[in-house]
Amino acid sequence: MSFKIAVAGKGGVGKSTLASLIIRYLIKNGQAPVLAVDADADANLADLLAIKDYETVGIVREDVLDSVNKIPAGVTKADFVSLRIEDVLTESEGFDLLVMGQGEGKGCYCYVNNILRKYIDELADSYKYVVMDNQAGLEHLSRQTTQNVDVLLIVSDPSVKGIDTAAKVNELVDKLKLNVKERYLVVGRAVVNLPESIVKKATVKQKKLLASNMALYVPQALVKRAEECGLKLAGIVPYDPQIVDFDLAEKSVMDLGDDSLAVKAVDELMKAII
Repeated sequence: MSFKIAVAGKGGVGKSTLASLIIRYLIKNGQAPVLAVDADADANLADLLAIKDYETVGIVREDVLDSVNKIPAGVTKADFVSLRIEDVLTESEGFDLLVMGQGEGKGCYCYVNNILRKYIDELADSYKYVVMDNQAGLEHLSRQTTQNVDVLLIVSDPSVKGIDTAAKVNELVDKLKLNVKERYLVVGRAVVNLPESIVKKATVKQKKLLASNMALYVPQALVKRAEECGLKLAGIVPYDPQIVDFDLAEKSVMDLGDDSLAVKAVDELMKAII
C-alpha cells in the first residue's frame, strides 16, 4: 500500500514547487521510485521536473470516449485504458510522471473516470510514495484519481486572500467526502528577510538563524486567521531565487543543491509529517 501525499492550492502560491521538492526529498532519502501525478492543467510539476515530452491522461480519456475509432476489436475499455496509461506514464530517474492534462469536454465522463480511478489506484500501489499536485478545486481527486490521501498539504502564500482560499480548499475536502487522514497548511513564497524592527530586537541566536536564511517571516495575524479556519500550520517554504534560475534554464529541481532555501524548508517539513 502506497503512502499518498496530495498538494493543493490556487495558482502562484508555490504548490507545484512544494510537490517537486517533496519528490526530491523522497528520492534523496531512498524512497524511489516515486509516482508523481501532475493534476494541474498547467502541468507546472512536469516543467519543474524538466519533463518536456509527455502525453496526458486526458488524451486517454478522449480516446476511450471516441472508442469506435480508437479501441481495437476484442479489447475491452478497461484493457485499453490500462495499455494507454502505460504509454503516457513517463519514466525518469527516481520517479515516474503521470500528467492528467486538461479538464473534461462535453459528454458523459462518469464511466471512463471510474475506469481511470480504478487503474490509477492499482498503479499507485506499486510505489512506496505517490505525490499529487492538484488544483484548488480538487477536480482530479474527486473524479479521476484516488480519493484516499494520507497527507493533504494545502498551500497558501502569506496573504489574507491566500489563507481564505486555503480555508475553502479545506472545506471542499469535507464537501467532496474525500478520505484524507491528515491535512496541514503550508505557507509558500514567504519572505526570508524579517522586518528591520524585528531584526533590531533579535537575540544573537536569532540573528544567526537569520544569517543562515532559515528565519522566515509570516505575520502572526495570518497564523491566527489560519487557525480560526481550522488550518494547522505545518511549515513555511521561502521564495527561492535558485528555483527561478533553474526554471529559466529549464533545469530539474532534482539538481538543486542542499543549500537551497526551499530545499532546506521542505526537508524539515517532510521530517515532521512522515
